Amino acid sequence: GGEDYEFDYDGGNSSSRLFERSRIRALADEREHVQKKTFTKWVNSHLVRLNCRVNDLYIDLRDGKLLIKLLEILSGERLPRPTKGKMRIHCLENVDKAL
Repeated sequence: GGEDYEFDYDGGNSSSRLFERSRIRALADEREHVQKKTFTKWVNSHLVRLNCRVNDLYIDLRDGKLLIKLLEILSGERLPRPTKGKMRIHCLENVDKAL
């Protein structure tokens, strides 16, 4: 009866906390999406000089080759040539050159 109902019902606290947490997560995800889109546009505004473009920051900059090109554009300096190859070690080497 009534006792079971009172025991199960917590005044809405846990469900409202759950909603709040999921809302905060959604807002954080949205902010990350907007930042990624904004930074992608900024990167492309520079890479356009080399007729290059980035579609997905995380994928397209991962091998370090476009990152090196971007840094050359921004700094006006020549950086070491990127290492050829698609293996993880080659990607890490290129990112290291960019750093």
